[in-house]
Order: sequence, then C-alpha cells, then structure tokens
Amino acid sequence: MKRIVGYSVVVVLLSAIPAAMCLAYGLYEREMARAGEAFAVFDFDVAATTAESVDRSLGYADIVPWFGGALRADAQRRAAEARYWQGAYSALAAAAERQTREDPQLRFMVANANFRKATSDPDRRAALEALDAAILGYKQTLEGAPDHLRA
Repeated sequence: MKRIVGYSVVVVLLSAIPAAMCLAYGLYEREMARAGEAFAVFDFDVAATTAESVDRSLGYADIVPWFGGALRADAQRRAAEARYWQGAYSALAAAAERQTREDPQLRFMVANANFRKATSDPDRRAALEALDAAILGYKQTLEGAPDHLRA
C-alpha cells in the first residue's frame, strides 16, 4: 500500500511540471495573440505594452534557453516593431540597448529607428550620432545575418 501511494505521489509531482509548462505556454500564446490583434488594428500602444508585459513575464524562462529564449525574443521583436510603428524611435533604441540578445531582426529595426530619428532631428550633432548608430546597426545586422537583403 505504501508503495502505491509513493508511486502516486511521484506521478502527480512529475505530471505537474509539464502541466505548468503547458499552462505557461497557453498564457503566452493568448497574450501574444492579443498583441497581434492590437497590432492588426493599428493600436500600437496596446500591442507594445502587451508584448513588453509578456517579455517581463518570460524573464524567468531564460534559465531554460530551449524553451524560453525563442519565446522571449519573439515578444521583444513584437514590442520593438510596435514601438517603431508608433514613432517612438528613441524609446526603441534605448530598450534595444538593454537587451543583450543577438537578434538580427531586432538590430535591423533599431537601425531603421536610428535612421528615422536622424532624418527628423533638427540638431545636427544628434542627427549625425543617430546616423552613425544606424550605420553600425546595419553593419551588425549584416555580420549576424549575411543573407539579410533589406539591411
């Protein structure tokens, strides 16, 4: 009898881990769908805040890179894309500097944001700095992904 109870406890504990992972993934998919829905109707503020919330929630998932790394990179990319279309180029560049992930798509988006910032800045020195940052971003994008045609 003790053996059956012991096995039952082990089975319950071992099945709780995949169940928790499935629940977390379902919540991730729901929030990313909400961000995609907001992006589709041009509500970039909601899309960005939702994707940034998902990114913060997935902070603990970095300990399991094969599980959380790609999901977090997708959330960061979605938030950056929403900030770009929102016109918040400075916020996008500042947020991307804090991210240590080597993502060519994100670097490309930040380079585009720096270029847009350079073309709209009336201060010549700030415009030249933003243009240098854009060139560096395009260079790093091509180093990370040589087949990236748009860069």
